[in-house]
Amino acid sequence: MPFARRWQVAVLLGVLVCAGGSGTTHLRAGEESAAARLTFIKVFPGSTPEYLRVTVEENGQALYAGGAADQADELEPESFRLSSDFTQELFRHAAELNYFRGLKLEGPSNVASMGAKTFSYEKGPERWEVKYNYTSDRRVRELQSIFEHIGQGRFLIEQLSFRMRFDRLGVLETLRQFEREFNSDRLVDVQQFVPVLEQLASNSRLMNAVRRRAQRLLTRAQGAPARLEMEHINQEVGRLFRVVLEEGGDATYDSRRFAQPPRPQPLKLPAQVVSRLWELTRMANNLRGVAPAAAELPSVGYHLTYEAGSEKNEAVFHTPPTAPVAEMVHIFQQLMRQDEMRNRLRRVLENDPFMLQVVLQELEAAIRTNAVLEPAAFVPLLEGIANGSEHHQLDREKARLLLEQIQSGR
Repeated sequence: MPFARRWQVAVLLGVLVCAGGSGTTHLRAGEESAAARLTFIKVFPGSTPEYLRVTVEENGQALYAGGAADQADELEPESFRLSSDFTQELFRHAAELNYFRGLKLEGPSNVASMGAKTFSYEKGPERWEVKYNYTSDRRVRELQSIFEHIGQGRFLIEQLSFRMRFDRLGVLETLRQFEREFNSDRLVDVQQFVPVLEQLASNSRLMNAVRRRAQRLLTRAQGAPARLEMEHINQEVGRLFRVVLEEGGDATYDSRRFAQPPRPQPLKLPAQVVSRLWELTRMANNLRGVAPAAAELPSVGYHLTYEAGSEKNEAVFHTPPTAPVAEMVHIFQQLMRQDEMRNRLRRVLENDPFMLQVVLQELEAAIRTNAVLEPAAFVPLLEGIANGSEHHQLDREKARLLLEQIQSGR
């Protein structure tokens, strides 16, 4: 059946379903026979997809079809639903354009072909449409962008669903493209992506990398609370240090070589530090445009990421670009130094007690110069040394002095 005919049948069936169980509907004089709907069609050979058609009704019910331009009549429309707020926004845009009544949009004749586009509005017997290649009208271009984003999102969902069934190795590539669109704010009404992301995240036949990425995107699509991630990357020695802070205050850290798998550990941060980090993040405008990620990361540098719902902002740099970011990095460096000193102290206690005095002196200097975030984190280890008869008298005395220094806050 030709596409246009199937489209009419789908609409007719919708009307019959709404009619109720009696099988007949009597319209009063002037009563509308169908809900208002907006339709956007774009035909642009060479683009992806070449043919795009999106229809949205006032109640949020929508249809999408996309694919090769020469197969437009054979494409099966896919039904989906948009949120009430988003649908109202679309119809507000159309109302500002007087539902395309008498609108003339063709631009200069020397403009290159940018695809044949059509907007139409229908309500009962009323129908208005406008066709154009290019327009300088900001309102039309904004509405066009929204519909294109709807279509791109549905196209990616279609690709993910197809590859999940028939090309599991290709899912990760499409999911990465999906994430790029997500991060660039080119996906709209993100709740519509939840079902396919849930399927990807729970499909045991897919690679772990796919499932983890899908779960992370699912969390964001469901309106996850804000999350701040700070990474220090040192490619010269092949090490990574990462701290992740959730909006509620929970935090984890990970310190490892690149070749090792992730192993995040719980991190207890003082409440005033958590509060200050979020304050600095707000001062840095949630990292918007601070230091956008380049094609290549610096061999030694920092990678900060802010996520909240569908928003994701990143900053990559060797030297902090602003004062708030510099303070965030200083706190991060204190955490790294603290982790380094804690690990060194544990190693010498287990394997090289003759070096204990040297490490204790280094710890004393780090505390004195405010190089570690929370000196109290060393108290259990220092108490074990101060009270341990197996340790040398000089080591026990140094540990006691450090405990007094920490407890007095000097």
